[in-house]
Amino acid sequence: MPPIPGSPKTDKNAMTYTTKSTPTSNIRRTPLACGLAIAAIGLGPPISSASLVIPVQNGGFEDPTPHNPNNGQNSDWTAGGWAFVGAPWTTSTGNYGRLSQGPVASPQLGNWIMNLNDSGGWVKQDLGTAVNAGDTLSVTFQVMSDTAQGQIAAALLVGTGPTVYSQTFTNPQNSGTWVSYTLTDTIGTSGNLSLEFSNVSGRVWLDNVSNVTADITSIPEPGSLLALGSLIGSGALLRNRRR
Repeated sequence: MPPIPGSPKTDKNAMTYTTKSTPTSNIRRTPLACGLAIAAIGLGPPISSASLVIPVQNGGFEDPTPHNPNNGQNSDWTAGGWAFVGAPWTTSTGNYGRLSQGPVASPQLGNWIMNLNDSGGWVKQDLGTAVNAGDTLSVTFQVMSDTAQGQIAAALLVGTGPTVYSQTFTNPQNSGTWVSYTLTDTIGTSGNLSLEFSNVSGRVWLDNVSNVTADITSIPEPGSLLALGSLIGSGALLRNRRR
């Protein structure tokens, strides 16, 4: 068949190349997939079950070497005396606890309890553990007021400064009966953690301080990690198509 006038000549021996173009609809779909993956990562809720136990040392305020600061000749008293509250606790109350006697009975953790009868008295422990903003911290303790209703403040101290997360608990006059309380707070700062208890009013005694639990809330759900994998895969597919 003769060539059409005006058309280029055709060489029968020349190789023919076919170029395939990516459909516009496919190019549009790939960024959409990336966007959906990013959205999935943003919407994925954190894992709430991950937790950390932060030990509190000597939560019963026991003292292996009883000492009576009021009478040096009776420093080996085994009943009715006073005892220094040892490290890692520090306190403003002259470093003394009281051996349980009569109505001031210790709740299961031994003979000694922390005396916070003095107005403004406090006891504190540096827990030597870093916590992060968004963690939910919780600690349980027991309080007894011997002659009148009392109030005790429990506080989580975070970082330098420190930032104080505190709650005041009102304890009824309940001589001989211990009441359990729990301080729980979601912190907004990161840093080293300390724990503090202080007298707000009345005559309060403290004992049985638990370890601190920290619920970690910053770990992404596996579904979010899957979405991240989809995002990376979509990016790789887009690069291959453009080649």
